[in-house]
Amino acid sequence: MSFSHYMTYSMVGLGATAVFMLGIGLRGLLTRRPFLFSARWVFLFMLVMFVGPIVTILPSRFLYSRALQFMDWLPLLMFPLMVVFLWIQMKGYLAFGMTEKSFRDGLLVALEKLQLPYEESLASIRLTSVEANLQVAVQSWMGAGQIKVRPGRQGPLLKKIVLGMNEHFRASPVETNMISCIFFLILGIFVVVMAMAMMFRRGLP
Repeated sequence: MSFSHYMTYSMVGLGATAVFMLGIGLRGLLTRRPFLFSARWVFLFMLVMFVGPIVTILPSRFLYSRALQFMDWLPLLMFPLMVVFLWIQMKGYLAFGMTEKSFRDGLLVALEKLQLPYEESLASIRLTSVEANLQVAVQSWMGAGQIKVRPGRQGPLLKKIVLGMNEHFRASPVETNMISCIFFLILGIFVVVMAMAMMFRRGLP
């Protein structure tokens, strides 16, 4: 496979990543509403970001290096470990554009709508009727958060809760904090610039 093909794959990965980041930023800033979506999407695009350098750089080492050293194999050894780590971390749903108050209000509204009794503690909410725990982490200053469920088999129930939260955010006046959306928008712009720079360099003789 030629170097030109490697550059093409790398630019495609950067383009997909830019669309993802810009989508998060623009959705929050244009709608001025908090929202949640599956963390698995972040896993997918982080995977693309890691695959890009491996596809672009590693093959050239194998093609042009006479004697492969340990450092040449290190990216291939690290990649599966990073995939497993990200898969474990990227569970549940991520929230953007909200404050701690709006996140809590949306969650409680969704639980009441689904008629799920609960017991609230510092970092989790126990759903007493289904023997499940909602694990909540909110960075209010950043306008970001995450919600997971234990045990994992209660994923369909968590999806219903998140749908209820998104409905609440769309229909009701809520507090917002768009710092996370601004952050993703800026990152997306940087990625677009990187992709354009790669296209420009590829066009040079």
